Amino acid sequence: MTILLLLFGLLIALVSWVLIAPLQLQVDTSRDRYQLEWKSIGYGRLITRPTDIAIRLKLLFWQKEWPLQALVGGWSKRTEHPSDTEKPARKTKKDRAPRFNVRALLRTFQLKQLRLHLDTDDFVLNSYLYPIFYFLSSKNRELKINYDGEAFLQMVVENRLYRILWALLR
Repeated sequence: MTILLLLFGLLIALVSWVLIAPLQLQVDTSRDRYQLEWKSIGYGRLITRPTDIAIRLKLLFWQKEWPLQALVGGWSKRTEHPSDTEKPARKTKKDRAPRFNVRALLRTFQLKQLRLHLDTDDFVLNSYLYPIFYFLSSKNRELKINYDGEAFLQMVVENRLYRILWALLR
């Protein structure tokens, strides 16, 4: 009985950790780093190379890398469209996709860090944008206009699975 209670407690702890473990989307264009990370569980990373692009997936102790061309290659096949004379079948209530509040789902995401350095190559437009970016900047939101030709974005967006599920179920 004690072992059963211990296993049940471990299962509850594991499910709780999966629900509260932070999910982070990290984008850094200056270092070509694009990553979706589930803290202490795994990550998915877009790896850019001079010749190709690959996706690396790591979950706990398992790791695999796929070239993006192999994944997308199967999608390029054309599908035949029904002729104009045929009427499309009418969708029943069971066929419709479930509706949920997209706005509530988007509100669950938290912007942890944003750094945007921008040069539009137009001195007049840069001059107009400079005060706007200055007033929109805050502690974890750094927006800057420069005249050096430097443009990059660093962004970290965080969420947790329980918040996503709660927004979808409401």
